[in-house]
Amino acid sequence: MFAPSAHNRRTWEFITVTKRAVLNELSVMSRYWGMLKEAPLCIVTCGYSLGILPKDEEFLVQNSAAATENMLLMAHSLGLGAVWLGICRERPYYESVKELLKIPADVRVVSLMAVGRPKGELPERAKPLERFEAQKWHRECY
Repeated sequence: MFAPSAHNRRTWEFITVTKRAVLNELSVMSRYWGMLKEAPLCIVTCGYSLGILPKDEEFLVQNSAAATENMLLMAHSLGLGAVWLGICRERPYYESVKELLKIPADVRVVSLMAVGRPKGELPERAKPLERFEAQKWHRECY
């Protein structure tokens, strides 16, 4: 995996899910995950704390998020469709995902990603300058 990580610790692990029964079960856990019912692949990005630094818990989320973003970019470059599916520890389905995928207690689920072939042509995206939001950029301080 080529992605930045705090102190180059690479505190990520990935689970590839291709079994239809498991994808279907995941697809109904969150109202936003319905596309897993048709996707041939779900990549679950997990992170773990090495317990070395006080901020390891925060770093593992940043590390795993960078890895997830790089996988999304790679999928797109290969002509695949991919979408980042968010997950929060506070949601009732979080523990269900961990149980279903047999994820150890000390490993945190950071994201899921549905991957597949687009059904048709993707809509043309706005050009970067059309999406630039100058009001969100600040100089020297907020």
